[in-house]
Amino acid sequence: MIKLLSSVFLVLLLVVPSMSKGQEKGKRAVRVHYLFSFGKEGQGPGEFVGPFGIHWAEGLLYVIDDLGHSISIFGEDGSFKKRLGHKGQAPGQFAFPDSLAKGPEGLLYVADTGNNRVQILDDSGRCLKIIKGWGLWRRFKNPRDIFWSEAGHFLVVDWGNHRIHVFSSQKEYLFGFGGRGQQEGQFHNPIAVVEAGGKIYVSDFKNHRIQVFDSQGGFLFTFGGRGLAKGKFNHPSGLAVDSQGRLYVADWGNHRVQIFSLGGQFLASFGGKGKDRGLFIRPTDLAVDPRGRIYVVDSGNHRIQVFQLEDGS
Repeated sequence: MIKLLSSVFLVLLLVVPSMSKGQEKGKRAVRVHYLFSFGKEGQGPGEFVGPFGIHWAEGLLYVIDDLGHSISIFGEDGSFKKRLGHKGQAPGQFAFPDSLAKGPEGLLYVADTGNNRVQILDDSGRCLKIIKGWGLWRRFKNPRDIFWSEAGHFLVVDWGNHRIHVFSSQKEYLFGFGGRGQQEGQFHNPIAVVEAGGKIYVSDFKNHRIQVFDSQGGFLFTFGGRGLAKGKFNHPSGLAVDSQGRLYVADWGNHRVQIFSLGGQFLASFGGKGKDRGLFIRPTDLAVDPRGRIYVVDSGNHRIQVFQLEDGS
């Protein structure tokens, strides 16, 4: 059931003060208000066993149900359309999938996490190609996220190998970067990636930070660190970037969403732990559409919550 609450502002987010030297210019007050939610715990149409990832494309929402081993497709109003896949190892079947990205050719690139592979599907769920790793013998270990760049390549987050891999539009391996550790440019279980403004942003889950790289994987800077204060994280998870160049982070362990500039400057946050509307239990992923609607996977509450972003004057 879709729960509606229009025109009620839940959170007035941080009003960014006038910029001091070294800060980015042009940032204004940001407000978010709750619109509606959809989904509940269950195995029926439009229900979730354990939702994890979400992707917006061409007016549709793709929700990846990790524990349900499937992908559910919804309209932007939360209306259920259809479900793809079920548990298994055969092509078109999944084991604990975590995310997907729709490629420029209209195909779905799915991180089939438990099967240690990426599947490429058509809209009917038919598997067209499987990518199991890179090189002759190197294999993915629990790939967690996929992102298609406007530059014409896609990135795969390799959780178990602590690396990011970059493939061409022809599915050819280009390069990778990372490795396990706590130093700059190293990861401890990366979980999400986006590319914006010529930079690659990675959620370094167990190091509680966001790391930023150039388009060739060269380290640039990092921000975050473990904590509850503004700009700190407790296991950062999903990432999204809006049309205005703002970075959204699903702060999993702090039960909130934080918003940053692409330079890593904290702008705002919303949420908090709970079951009421506007609150979360372990949000795992999020997506932002061109209208400024924010779709948050509220995994612990088995639902998707939808918010509207508004720029202040």
